[in-house]
Amino acid sequence: TTSISSTGALTTNNASTTVLSSTGSAYFATTAGSVGIGSTTPWAQLSINPNGISGPAFAIGSSTRTLFVVENGGNVGIGTTSANAKFEVLGTQGTGTFTSFSSGVSAAITNISHVNNTYSRLAFRGEDTTGAASSTAEIVGIGSDHSAGAMSGILAFLTQNAGTISEKMRIENTGDVGINTTA
Repeated sequence: TTSISSTGALTTNNASTTVLSSTGSAYFATTAGSVGIGSTTPWAQLSINPNGISGPAFAIGSSTRTLFVVENGGNVGIGTTSANAKFEVLGTQGTGTFTSFSSGVSAAITNISHVNNTYSRLAFRGEDTTGAASSTAEIVGIGSDHSAGAMSGILAFLTQNAGTISEKMRIENTGDVGINTTA
């Protein structure tokens, strides 16, 4: 490798074997303004070509906490070190995930807790006239029993009235339907 020092603009050919560093701000780009990582012909302003690498194509975070990852196969993950679907979000509290699939299931909200009566929630949110956001309606999947091979679930529907959200309908794991009751 070759080290280069410059106090002004610097143009170099074949920089793939040159180490460039800066003690201040640095900008490395083609004459068209594009930057390529793993590519000598960037096709966008920032192009990352992950061919031949063993890790993710792109990640934001550190080795102990990944905030955002793009896998080599195109899967995108937020809050996870490896996305197992086209789009996967792992909650910061480790309580659930949202996953979007390319075929079959359109989307899954997964409760990763094994504690009975914990839930996954799909909230429909809106803003009031002051700009404060809150849920106007929710669909809640309650894992009433997490026993291996014998899981049971309840589906609840909630709506907001005059600033208070409450359950309006429930489908029990037995098939019973309750309206304006939680039992």
